[in-house]
Amino acid sequence: MKQLILKESSPYERSLIFSVMLTCAGSDKQSICKLLKYYREHHINEPFKFKIQFVNKLLSKTATHRFDNEAW
Repeated sequence: MKQLILKESSPYERSLIFSVMLTCAGSDKQSICKLLKYYREHHINEPFKFKIQFVNKLLSKTATHRFDNEAW
C-alpha cells in the first residue's frame, strides 16, 4: 500500500486510499496507530482540505476516545 500511496500524485486519490485503509483497519488499534504514524511522517504537508477529510474519516470510523498516548 505504501508504494501505491507514494506513486499517486493526486491528493484526492491519496485521500481515498487513506479512507479505505481506515475502513480496513476497523477497530484494530495497532493498525490505526501505524496508519496515523505513517500519515504524520509522510503526508503531514497534504493540502488542508485533505487533512480535514482524513481526520473526519478517522473520527467517524474509530473510537478515538479509547486511543492511548502512543496513538496521539
